Amino acid sequence: MQRGDGLIKLARQYNVPVEALAQANNMSTSSNLRVGQSLTIPSRRQVARLEREAKQAEQARQAAQTAQQRLREGRKAAANGEVKGEFGVQIALADNQAKADELVKKLRGAGYSATTSATSRGVRVIVGPETGKPAALALKDKINADPKVGVNGAWVLYWR
Repeated sequence: MQRGDGLIKLARQYNVPVEALAQANNMSTSSNLRVGQSLTIPSRRQVARLEREAKQAEQARQAAQTAQQRLREGRKAAANGEVKGEFGVQIALADNQAKADELVKKLRGAGYSATTSATSRGVRVIVGPETGKPAALALKDKINADPKVGVNGAWVLYWR
């Protein structure tokens, strides 16, 4: 790297998107570069992968944002007495209590209220309760889109 080189100049020189160049080097697009600093220039295949991952991350962010808005609306309807019923979001059916406890710890660390319940087929991990099915469905979608918990198969069940 020479004096005056920046990510934009290098991206143009190597015909790669600035965002891909920054991501390949674990930096932001506005990072300052130093003379003599080594950078990794991503291949076309890497650029395609980075763009695909960025698109997936944006879709996940939008899904989480939509679910959060629906959750707010569902909770507001419940507070106004417009919906009835208590629902939980079942996250998993663990083989044993230790696995269930591990998942509960992860969920609580991400800000969810999680509990376990023993069943004849394993230990159920549940988030909730939520009043009203619309809020529970939105919570399920929020959890499924949350990268901090890594869950994508949650479902809603009637609590009481």
